[in-house]
Amino acid sequence: MRHATVWALNAALLLLLLCAQWREASGGWIPTVYTATLEGSQAAPTVGSTTSRGVAVCVLARHLQPITVDCEVSHSVPASDVVEVALHRGGRGTTDFLDPLYVFAAQSIAQHQFRERFQLTPLTRLTPNVNPRPGEAAFTEEIYSVEAQVDDFLNGLWNINVLTGAFPRGEIRGQLEHAHRVFARLEGDGRVNQDGSIPTATGLAIGKYSPLEPRRTLSWELLHNVEDVIGVEVTRAPATDVGHSVVYQWDNIFSPVLERYELSAAMERDMFVDGHHLNVLSASDPDIGEIRSEIHTIDHVPKDEVSFAAKLTGRDVVPIVSTAARGCALFTLDCTSRLLEYFIVHTVQQPIGANLYRGAPGETGLQLFALSSSASPIYGSIVLDVNHFFPVLTEGAYVDVASALYPRGEIRGAITAQRDWVAYLSGTGMPSPVTTSAVGCATFQVIAERGEVVLNYDITHSVKRPQVLTLRRGEEWVESERIIRQWGEYNGRLEPTVTGDDEDLNEGELRDFRFEKTYLQVDSDDYPSGEIRGQVFRLRPCNKASTPYSDLVDPFLPPLIPPPPPPSPNDPFVVAEVTIDNTTVEIVIGRINGNWGAGSVLSPHVWMLVAAVALGMALFVAVL
Repeated sequence: MRHATVWALNAALLLLLLCAQWREASGGWIPTVYTATLEGSQAAPTVGSTTSRGVAVCVLARHLQPITVDCEVSHSVPASDVVEVALHRGGRGTTDFLDPLYVFAAQSIAQHQFRERFQLTPLTRLTPNVNPRPGEAAFTEEIYSVEAQVDDFLNGLWNINVLTGAFPRGEIRGQLEHAHRVFARLEGDGRVNQDGSIPTATGLAIGKYSPLEPRRTLSWELLHNVEDVIGVEVTRAPATDVGHSVVYQWDNIFSPVLERYELSAAMERDMFVDGHHLNVLSASDPDIGEIRSEIHTIDHVPKDEVSFAAKLTGRDVVPIVSTAARGCALFTLDCTSRLLEYFIVHTVQQPIGANLYRGAPGETGLQLFALSSSASPIYGSIVLDVNHFFPVLTEGAYVDVASALYPRGEIRGAITAQRDWVAYLSGTGMPSPVTTSAVGCATFQVIAERGEVVLNYDITHSVKRPQVLTLRRGEEWVESERIIRQWGEYNGRLEPTVTGDDEDLNEGELRDFRFEKTYLQVDSDDYPSGEIRGQVFRLRPCNKASTPYSDLVDPFLPPLIPPPPPPSPNDPFVVAEVTIDNTTVEIVIGRINGNWGAGSVLSPHVWMLVAAVALGMALFVAVL
């Protein structure tokens, strides 16, 4: 064993800091991303420009208080002609309000690309009085609540309008929808170009993806202002790198750029785990690119990171509550950064609070923290401290939703890996994305009973006018008519919660279920061919000692993760592996050869402090 150099240690710790910051900044699957293509043909009531174009990306953060919408717009309209850029309410071809909802700052719209974050607040809106009686006002005033704004945004009733002197009602306009699969926000990241210049260019790209017909085809729209552009390329690299392995070189490079190409199976896999970058090359920086960005997937559940689930019922509350309300929750947990992300759908009426507790089933626990909101659906994320991290990691925590009728809790569910098959349902799960506020959540157990394989299921959704729920055999984004089970009838009404343990799986159905080739779909009055859909997949807890319930009772399924030997408090804690000059280095905190280093659990926010005092700490680096 020998010690690594100080610069290597500091570099490794800095890498860890960057990884933690990137993971938190990316937000995972919690923020909701809507996109728009801005064109003159979408302007209303009169058609706008036939030559100008634009793209927009808006991120709705429901897990923040107050709720925010972060919008970035890039367009080709001459900046000197722009009078106003604003968010409006209205479906395609309609104008419900004369007044804009939120207006971009004047200094922002002087650029071809700009970004602004709006805090949602109750608004006073004017609604036209269609047939006013004598003496009645032509407009009526209504309060546009934050809840109504969120619902309208999610159902595709917001648009972005660019107004100019020549087109005072809109030169280009774009409907914010769930229509694209990926996006990229390109900038120079503070780097210095190879020729010594500092890049000031920016770009914004959105992409539609077709899994079939045409197969694995990605269609991009990119606007940028790189003056000496010489190329656009897609590269493959980890999240914190700009990428040097070129995957595809675009044929078209001059803004506005329309590009379409087919992906291989490997490219598709890498892209949907955020492993691709988009680079715009210039004469000033022909190798890495003058501006670049990671390609972000939209509303794609991180299957490799969903660690735990919870089934919420009144029977699990202490004391038991008699209620028809139910809930379903999914959790991702990063064992390194301790970042916990959660998604909960429930049917509690008049919820007043949602909290996470430490405690075993059947006992009243200790509240650890309040969730981001109580109204369904609940999205949120938090970096856990040590006292909160271990109860969640070791399945010693539960989530509880309280109501006005049951202020001490109406439904409750243990956060566990025992219900080890889950599904996240949304409009983007459909082969052609559907713009809807509806979502769904499901948990399953596979149980062996008297030689039969039985599926225990619990499904909760928020579709407003549902007709039918089906469990089908099929791959992600591929249409299938191979129905395993149907709940509800067409032209009928489906309940918001479906639960039971009466579904037998034959050998073929079990095989598809096991290889994650099964999905749930909800058909509705508005979308009879499917409003929301989600692939069934297995939990992958970062705590490898977690034992999924199905492993204990079902010999047909392989173990989720081979169980490790029991941990010891004296075991060293490996915080990173770094390769330096073709040598792999482990950074270890803990007892090595009888000596102690730093504490075995550190907050991601103190890594820079650790790096600054590295020489004064007993951090030992084992060279493999």
